Amino acid sequence: MRKIRNPFTATAGYHCFGCCPTNPIGLQLEFWQDGDDLVAFWQPRGEYQGWGNILHGGIQTTLLDEIGGWIILIACEKAGVTVQMEMKFLKPVSTVEGRLTIRCRIREQKRRVVVVESELINAAGDLCTRGLAHYFTFERENAPEHLRFPEKGAFFEEGENA
Repeated sequence: MRKIRNPFTATAGYHCFGCCPTNPIGLQLEFWQDGDDLVAFWQPRGEYQGWGNILHGGIQTTLLDEIGGWIILIACEKAGVTVQMEMKFLKPVSTVEGRLTIRCRIREQKRRVVVVESELINAAGDLCTRGLAHYFTFERENAPEHLRFPEKGAFFEEGENA
């Protein structure tokens, strides 16, 4: 697996709930490239529970949406915004039983829409949540300024091949 560098950390005003490492209430996700998949590992905390040490469904959705947005950046070299998400909550996710694995891959691309499938796996290796999301994408030169799309190669250390 190859670590993804977060090129947004030096950007003024960057405070993303999903991936900003300095957002104290955020998820602070980091990503790794694993073949065609993008992977994140995340330790849930009690303040993200919905009820009885179960991870809130909105947080689960955010985890899957965030990794989906990042695979658009890495694999497609485009900026993207979520236009549709379908979630299947298959099994409760504990906030106290260990680290979660979030994994996604691109399912298909149709013109400017990219379909991403993602999954949330508990510490025991059980598939708990599955997502299917559609992202509307922008080429680098046409991305709105607020998306702050970085230069090609900004996600990897110098000398690393994609």
